[in-house]
Amino acid sequence: MVIVAACAVLWSCWPAFRSAVDVPCWFYEATGLYCPGCGGTRAVRLLLHGQIGASLWSHPLVLPGAALFAAFMISQTAQRLSRGRVRGMRWHDAYLWAALAVIFGNWIIKNALMLALGRDVL
Repeated sequence: MVIVAACAVLWSCWPAFRSAVDVPCWFYEATGLYCPGCGGTRAVRLLLHGQIGASLWSHPLVLPGAALFAAFMISQTAQRLSRGRVRGMRWHDAYLWAALAVIFGNWIIKNALMLALGRDVL
């Protein structure tokens, strides 16, 4: 939590921090195509501003990833505080496979749209 608060303060008070975080995508610069992670930073920024639909369009893994992370952390905290009486979430390989499917599907769809429309779609 402290790290998030420190980053928020740096983001709002120090313009050089913003330019260090907004690094251009080397894959996009080299090929003109989106990389599998393109839009992730933009999606996080939009989600933090409450623009859920735009966040999902920018990168559809950010919102479910944030929700899954929050649920995991809350359940693990409940398990620790209850000394094991409440069972926390466990890791399942299906989480990873689902995330990879979303990333790959997003990559294919966004690049196909960009090539078909002849312009950026992000």
